[in-house]
Amino acid sequence: MRDSRECIHEMITLMT
Repeated sequence: MRDSRECIHEMITLMT
């Protein structure tokens, strides 16, 4: 599962 990192990255991008 490589969505773990992509999901976290997207979440951080939305947070910032």
